[in-house]
Amino acid sequence: RPGGDGPPEESVLLDGLDEPHGLAFDGSTLYVAQSDQVDAYDYGAGAATNPRTVAGGLPDDRSPDLRGAYSHVLKSVAVGPDGAV
Repeated sequence: RPGGDGPPEESVLLDGLDEPHGLAFDGSTLYVAQSDQVDAYDYGAGAATNPRTVAGGLPDDRSPDLRGAYSHVLKSVAVGPDGAV
């Protein structure tokens, strides 16, 4: 709610993601877990910028080497006290 007045507003922070599921913040960094990767973004003033992949090539239901035998497309992400993702 801008200024705390009026009804809540909905806005899209990121689009074009592949089944985003898990989110984590570490300071001003936003981590987003998608079906086959985890991306990091600089976050501030309500905007996510500077996208970079921190873990790519994660298995999902489209991984050819698994021939459809992997049905866990939803991923989670967490940041440990030492900053490890």
